[in-house]
Amino acid sequence: MAIDLQRERAALDWFEERRDEFLSALRQARDHQDDTQVLELATSFAPFLTRRSYWDEGEAVLEWAVDSARRSEQPHTAAVMLNELGTVHRLQSRFEQAAREFEQALTQFRDLDDPTGEARALSNLGLTLRKLGLSDSARDAFQASIERWEQVENQEERQFGLARATNNLGMSLRDAGDYNQAKALFDQALELREQMGDAEGFSRTLNNLGQLASLEHDPARASSLHADALEIRRGLGDQHGVARTAGQLATALAQLRRLDDATELLEEAMSIRQALGDRYGEAQTAVQMAGVDRVRGDSGTALRLATLASELAQELGEPRLVAQALLEVGDISAGSGRPEAARAAWAGALERFREIGADRDAQSVEERLGE
Repeated sequence: MAIDLQRERAALDWFEERRDEFLSALRQARDHQDDTQVLELATSFAPFLTRRSYWDEGEAVLEWAVDSARRSEQPHTAAVMLNELGTVHRLQSRFEQAAREFEQALTQFRDLDDPTGEARALSNLGLTLRKLGLSDSARDAFQASIERWEQVENQEERQFGLARATNNLGMSLRDAGDYNQAKALFDQALELREQMGDAEGFSRTLNNLGQLASLEHDPARASSLHADALEIRRGLGDQHGVARTAGQLATALAQLRRLDDATELLEEAMSIRQALGDRYGEAQTAVQMAGVDRVRGDSGTALRLATLASELAQELGEPRLVAQALLEVGDISAGSGRPEAARAAWAGALERFREIGADRDAQSVEERLGE
């Protein structure tokens, strides 16, 4: 089945046109404690809010749904809604809270003997553990998710879940420097997602392959993959996805010395991140901007951006992003004739990369330090 971008966009636009109506109906149902209505509306509407990055509204709707499910003694529905609430909190960079919610949902799904719910919660938990720098635990969760999905009888659900968990395990292995196995997993996930016509998932895996190409020093292929993913994101009206993909494309373009194009994309990405209140995204985009300014030769602006990104990532408790920002600080300092500052920043990056098991990244920093 080919990717049908228009069909998926049409569905999202349908909800967009009725967004105020859904929210009004949900508030009224909540106020009257009409649990059945709250759950029916939330089940259909909350995924749209997450996809279109209406995270504050999504958080409220899902909290109402969890309360309604618990009050009406529907433990399975409560677990489903708790799992979705964790996703919103993960996207808001509230990783510890998200992890607690995924763990609670996982326990409930296990108690209810629901392998599908368990598989979903495991994959979501793995994504959150990865953000917290717990790479071994994240890989274990992804592998367990794959094993659970293989037990699911419904073919469509199984294929969708396997594609997602396989993609996520590929990210974890890429983090650890196992590029060959990561690429094999991404290719497998891409094929599954294309067969299902999953445009959003297809673009995610294209992005992952693009990041892998950058790590393998092939910016031309990386830019091509990210450009294809960005076209899908724009077509879906997925602002969060546009910002993330635009930043990744900009990094590849900077390596090709297309600095003006890279800057334009990063300014768009930063504007979206700030409008969404995505603080992790702001820090990530600032690191990317710093890299472009470093290549351009504007070391002062680059250092300011990288330092701010490091501080924000530290505040968010995001060790990988802290390490990436410190690595950028070190590169900027080295290029502007400040070797002692460079070594101090690289040492900080190395410590964090080692903590999270990012062996290939750690090796790159060790080469800079001459260890």
